[in-house]
Amino acid sequence: MKVSDTQDNEKIFSKNYLLVTCISFLINANFMALMTTTSGFALESFGVTNSQAGFAASIFIIGAIGARLFAGWYTTIARYKGMLLLGVAGMAVISSLYFFAGTFPLFCIVRLLNGFMFGIGTNTAFAIISSIIPKSRAGEGMGYFALSQTSALALGPLLALRLLTEWGMTAVFLLAVIVTVVATVLALPVKLPAAREPGEGTGPNEGRLITKFIDIKVLPIAMLCFLVYCGHGSILSFVAVYGAGLGLNDYAAYLFAVVAIVTVASRPYVAKLFDKKGPNIVIYPGIVVFALAILVLSQVTQGWMLLAVGVLSGLGSGAVQSGTLSLVVKLASRDNFALANSTYYTFIDTAMAVGPVIAGALITAVGFSSMYLIISIAVFFGIPLYYAVYARRNR
Repeated sequence: MKVSDTQDNEKIFSKNYLLVTCISFLINANFMALMTTTSGFALESFGVTNSQAGFAASIFIIGAIGARLFAGWYTTIARYKGMLLLGVAGMAVISSLYFFAGTFPLFCIVRLLNGFMFGIGTNTAFAIISSIIPKSRAGEGMGYFALSQTSALALGPLLALRLLTEWGMTAVFLLAVIVTVVATVLALPVKLPAAREPGEGTGPNEGRLITKFIDIKVLPIAMLCFLVYCGHGSILSFVAVYGAGLGLNDYAAYLFAVVAIVTVASRPYVAKLFDKKGPNIVIYPGIVVFALAILVLSQVTQGWMLLAVGVLSGLGSGAVQSGTLSLVVKLASRDNFALANSTYYTFIDTAMAVGPVIAGALITAVGFSSMYLIISIAVFFGIPLYYAVYARRNR
């Protein structure tokens, strides 16, 4: 092989990589813009209870989980581009239906379908990125790609809340349609081969039903992420209410911006460290720092402490996300990235749905501060869990 060929194989920023990363940002912006405004809209427009409004928000995640189970297997026998177009174009069509969802049940159906298409789009985007980056630069390649999600986490809610204040929910729905239409246009020039030619087998475990929906190699890492993201879900769901109770509304609003900024700033260094030193040097400290973030949150009394939580959370959760994503790329076989991603994100989505439920039950029993203290201790258990499921066998 020529030197130039080797260099080409080591490139990260190809046309397809940049297009799919932009698509990922846009569809995640759709998700975050609607997630942060849905509950309030349901309360105001349909006169539902708080629990029903929360259901209208979380049913999106239920749709995404269902899609990942379907898309993870089917994408291994279909063409990546076709699945990507199905996801992003489907999101654009479904997002336009929000304008016509005049009853609460119909609104929930639209949310469910939106989540389903989102699951297909994000699952396929990850599979594409995983298949085109060199494994020797998996940490760096996945680290930059994950920034599309982190940026959407900050910009999606920021734009949505601004539009909601100035022009109402109609403007938010319009934003959701526009970003997914742009994502569909960007998907058209993507040129990729099939993940696997239709008709080929699915490997030695073809006859086992579970292996059609779960990648066994990735399952241990997905279990670790479930524990960590249960803690992440507790922060997302209740920190605004917690901050308001402490009289720190403004600081609570800025916490997620701090998380996004710190994650973006640290991600390139974390990704390169993964490639040079391996996953342990990234994931172990990430778990510790994130657990410390929740521990500090349990003791917050002043605004600067909330901002410190944002810094620690951005460093810790960003390192865990980047490290585990890169590990998934290294563990998965080349023709099984879609299923590996499905397994990984199914556990994360489930954690993001279950975490707030657990946190809510703990708040009722022991209050906000003790809830975060308990959650922080639970996240610390991610250290022996990571050792047991991966590190002890891969020193």
